[in-house]
Amino acid sequence: MAKEFKLKNGDSELIVSSDGGALVAFNYFGFNYLAEKFNDNFIESGQGQILLPWPNRIKGGVYEYLGAQYQLPINEIAHNNAIHGLLRWDKFYEESIAGDSLKLKSCLVAQQGYPFELEVNLSYNLTSSGFKVTTEVINKSLMAAPFGLGWHPYFVVSNEFVNDWHLQIDANMYCEVDIDLIPTSLESSDGGDYDFRKSKKIGNTVLDTCIAGFDGRGINATLYSEASNRTLEVYSDGAFKYLMVFSGDSLKDGLKRRSIALEPMTCPANAFNSKNDLVTIAPNQKFEGSWGINISSGKS
Repeated sequence: MAKEFKLKNGDSELIVSSDGGALVAFNYFGFNYLAEKFNDNFIESGQGQILLPWPNRIKGGVYEYLGAQYQLPINEIAHNNAIHGLLRWDKFYEESIAGDSLKLKSCLVAQQGYPFELEVNLSYNLTSSGFKVTTEVINKSLMAAPFGLGWHPYFVVSNEFVNDWHLQIDANMYCEVDIDLIPTSLESSDGGDYDFRKSKKIGNTVLDTCIAGFDGRGINATLYSEASNRTLEVYSDGAFKYLMVFSGDSLKDGLKRRSIALEPMTCPANAFNSKNDLVTIAPNQKFEGSWGINISSGKS
């Protein structure tokens, strides 16, 4: 059974699950900016989860590395893909907890399709108006290990549909995809549906879209609701180069377009095959990346 850890800092409260280190709730002045649980029995649709050793999809679950071919389990049946990594439901164990900070640890064991062992250390820190998550990955294998990292939080800024929210993203590119949602090219978003450099209403735009072009500055995106006067900013360090934006259209009835996933990723989908921004770390080498949110209005 999952254990939940609660962190407090003034009017901020963060709840984290031991299952996959998932983000469960972030309450600020009485409003939960993370979508309520989609399922009370287990985490579904990636909600709040860590995506490791790859975010998003690997085409056919097949990739080659150092001359060998590997087959991963297919868990997106409709598109015949391996999706969102292998760590999402693994247990994370408490290393330390103190008021507004938490450290959890797990280990991704070598297995069929991914013969690499990774130690994963997660640090959660509350601020007076947000939180920050730092992921440390250490290669415990005897050979260099390829991986990508992502997180899958669903955010809300009011009780409206996402159509009424304003979205701003400081980037000018997006990934064009094929019918199975595998990237085929990187395109300019200039003037198009996916150009959110100036804040605009999401409206009826369907988003299951990887945004790129942050130019190494880290991701930066802002959600705003006129009705609630709530603003949420998502930011990261330079380790995260892509932002997957999902408007929830394929979620089950009652959840469609009621929240929006803003997913920091170090690489795009299918990076194990394209090699685009795929991270490779030598034995005992460490990788670290941080992302977080800030709330700048919405106090009641």
